[in-house]
Parts: sequence; C-alpha cells; structure tokens
Amino acid sequence: MPLQIIFSHFRVVFTKSGLNAKVKREDPLPLEIREFHPGIFGCWVCWPCARPDAAVLTGEERARLARVGNPEVRQRRAVGWYVLRRLTATVCGVAMEDLEAAGEPGLVFRNDVSRAWYGSISHSGSVICAVVSARVIPGVDVEEIRPRKNVNALAERFFTKKEADWVREAKFPGTDLSADEVTRFLRLWTRREAIVKALGLGVLNGFSRFAAPAVARLSEPVRVRLLGRGTGTAHAWTRDLLDVPDGLLAALAWRSREG
Repeated sequence: MPLQIIFSHFRVVFTKSGLNAKVKREDPLPLEIREFHPGIFGCWVCWPCARPDAAVLTGEERARLARVGNPEVRQRRAVGWYVLRRLTATVCGVAMEDLEAAGEPGLVFRNDVSRAWYGSISHSGSVICAVVSARVIPGVDVEEIRPRKNVNALAERFFTKKEADWVREAKFPGTDLSADEVTRFLRLWTRREAIVKALGLGVLNGFSRFAAPAVARLSEPVRVRLLGRGTGTAHAWTRDLLDVPDGLLAALAWRSREG
C-alpha cells in the first residue's frame, strides 16, 4: 500500500515510482455540524489536534498570524479562522476559497458581497466552538469547569447585585449542591460574554449595560435589553448550549442584523 501523508487538506500519495501525479483535495478536519438554534449553525473542534490550511486565509489574516509570537495562540487563532470558513462553506455548499473576511468575524462571498454570514468563535482549554448565521449576528462563549478563586469578588465586580447574590447563595445549606459557586458564576459569565459578542461590545463597557438571567438552566431563549441612555430598543436573545463536551459550559446569544 502506498505511503500516504496528509498536508493540510491535500493528500499526496508516494509510490515506488515516486510522487503520484494525481493530487487529491481532501478535508483534514471533518466537522460535525449542528443547528444550535434555528438559523445558527455550529461545531466543536479540538484545536491542538487540527491542522488548518493557511492557504484559504487572506493575506491580511496570514500577516496577522505571523505577528503573533506565541505558537500556541497562533495555532489556536488559525484553527478558529479556518473552522469559521469551513463551517460557512459546508453549510452554504461552496468552496472555502469563495469566501473572504468581512468584519470581526464575518464572511462574504467573493462574487456577491451582499451575501454576508456572521460568526463567533470561543475557546476554553483544548476546545473551540464556532457558530455562523446568515439570519442573525451570533455570539458564543464556552468555559471550562475547573476550580477558580474569588468567584464572589468577580461576580460583585462584573454582575448585577441580583446575579452576585445568586452566585453567593450556592454555598448556603439547602441549595442545589450540583450548582456550586463556580458553576453558577460560569453560567452567568458565558451568557454575558455571548451577549456582548453578539452586540459587538466588550466586557468592560458592555457588562454593566444589561442584566443576565440568574437561573441554573436556560433551555429556551430569553430576551435581554440594554440599559442606559442612547440604547433605544437594542436587545439580544440568549440561551444555554446544553449538548456540550464534558467539562464545559457554553451559552449562545444573537441579535437582529438590522440592529
């Protein structure tokens, strides 16, 4: 049997007579794509195991990667950008080369820039979650469940009083012990970070502008409205992602493309 070595998504076959003239294109990173919510498609990837093809990225993206000094961060970003393209291309039934970057992160078709898909990427530990949609602007956040210090202090700094109280109550007798302080904190954090991603805000300037649902499980979408002056009727929807890899918590959010 010929020796087969996979470079990126090309299979090169070596035989006794040398390099086989036939070079077959192949996907080295098959994705298990799910519809996380109607119109929002997503997947999970183990990023240290992936070998993304930098050739499908734009010159600007490759230049940005080259400026990243940490090899681990560079690999993770490359995988995230690759997966976002692969996910969109698979859902749309087009080649990855037909897509180009637009926004952060967004993708448009080279031959029709009016066809825009919006995406979001999150990682924790060795796992990346990517989501894309043509209907709405999505946001996703994933966090690894592990011991963390000072969750109550962090809750008081970033959450509303009601949310911080809900995190703190987990240690009181009679509460649900399966939802300890860390789990409750991460439930709120993932919802909040998914929301600010969908709204295009940051943690520092966005967390104070809304209240997140302080409940143990959010299986149905809940509408979250921005607070403060100048926000108008801006709002987003959020829900927990329930079918996630072991040891993780994740939340999904989205807003209308019309703003």
